[in-house]
Amino acid sequence: MRTTTVQKNTMALAQNDFNRRIFFTIFSLFLVVGGLYLYFLGNIVFSVLERKTVESQTKVVAEAVNELEIQYLAKDNGINLSLAESLGFNEAKSALFASRANAGASVSLR
Repeated sequence: MRTTTVQKNTMALAQNDFNRRIFFTIFSLFLVVGGLYLYFLGNIVFSVLERKTVESQTKVVAEAVNELEIQYLAKDNGINLSLAESLGFNEAKSALFASRANAGASVSLR
């Protein structure tokens, strides 16, 4: 009778140890999953904030580019032949171009 009681106690202790291991394994897994959840949630929040910052900076840069385009077009419309002559430019009578006598001889695929 005593041996069966000892065996039952040993089985109960083994079962209790097994239950504790399962509990700590599940608890550890829960902590890891919770930590990963918080990590990814934080990354999402910071990514959204960064995107909003980049969008606002993009708007500022686009406005600056638009202003520069307006200035360019205003100056481009002001350029004409009379402005060029007032700055000392003359219209070319005949155009001269530089050329090589045998341009294809210097390049070879062989």
